[in-house]
Amino acid sequence: SLSMQGDCAVIQIDATGCTCNSVSLKSLLCLILLDGLYKLGAGKTGINILKNNNLRFKLRNETQEAHNRLDTALIAHDLTTLSGLNAYLCVHFLAVTHMQNLLCGYDFLRDDAEKLACLRADFEIMGGTPPSWPDAPRAKECHAVGLIYVMAGSALGSKLLYKTWRTASDDDVLSVHNFMTYAKDSKIWHKFLDYTENTLFSESEVESMVEAANYCFGIFEAANNQVLKGLRDV
Repeated sequence: SLSMQGDCAVIQIDATGCTCNSVSLKSLLCLILLDGLYKLGAGKTGINILKNNNLRFKLRNETQEAHNRLDTALIAHDLTTLSGLNAYLCVHFLAVTHMQNLLCGYDFLRDDAEKLACLRADFEIMGGTPPSWPDAPRAKECHAVGLIYVMAGSALGSKLLYKTWRTASDDDVLSVHNFMTYAKDSKIWHKFLDYTENTLFSESEVESMVEAANYCFGIFEAANNQVLKGLRDV
């Protein structure tokens, strides 16, 4: 079935009884239905629809520069030491807290509350308190899917950083395990892919997602700069 939510065309497909991969089947049926929409003149309705299989790559390509800057900043923290791990966790606490205040809805694609709970538990293990960010960047209205693309996708990089953290020889470092263990779980990322692969978005909505994703990468980078500034001021 096809329904419209604003500029977003939502497809719901009942694949009951099919023995092939349901995600692949849904993606195929979405494309078939999309082609049908164009043949019926959907292109003349004023809604330009982006094929869902291109969304992920558009987001990746148009946020690559911001993504690379953040990766470079985060891998500079030595996760095998308590000081480096603490700084890394502070970055995430500041950024995720900021994002949580912006996100609205899409609960099935979110785990910001779980991440913050893990971070608080880790700060308690280290005998410290979560950091604050009184001069955080000004909040702006953002498309939730663009923000979630960054936050859910962080699980992919977290898997690599988890391996680095596990090489620590300091038991005190390894005892601070809650966030490092949780952040590498990619279940939300797979839910995100399933949702976006079965939903059609207008070009204007996709542009809003790209803007939101770049903003989210920027917030994480700003949080990292704030943490580094705090370390220099100590």
